[in-house]
Amino acid sequence: MKTLKWVAIILVIMIVPLVIAIAGLHFAGQQRLNKAPDVALATVSPATDEAGLERGQYLASISGCTSCHGEDLRGEVFIDEAPIGMFPRPI
Repeated sequence: MKTLKWVAIILVIMIVPLVIAIAGLHFAGQQRLNKAPDVALATVSPATDEAGLERGQYLASISGCTSCHGEDLRGEVFIDEAPIGMFPRPI
C-alpha cells in the first residue's frame, strides 16, 4: 500500500507540471494567433495566352514538377498499397 501511495505521488508530481506547461503553451499560442495580422488576398488569374502557357510548361519542367505530377501535370498515383490505401499526388 505504501508503494502504491509513492507511485501516485510521483505520477502527480510529473503529470501536473506537464499539464500546466501544455495549457500555458496553448494559451500563449492562441494569443499569438489572435494577434496575427490580416493578410489581403489577391486574386490571380492563370495565364491563358500561348506565351504564358509555354513559360509555365518551361518552369514546371526545370523545377522537376513533371517527375511527380506527370508530363501533363494532372498527377500520378503516389502510394497504392493495400493496408494504406491509394494516395494520388497533389495537383
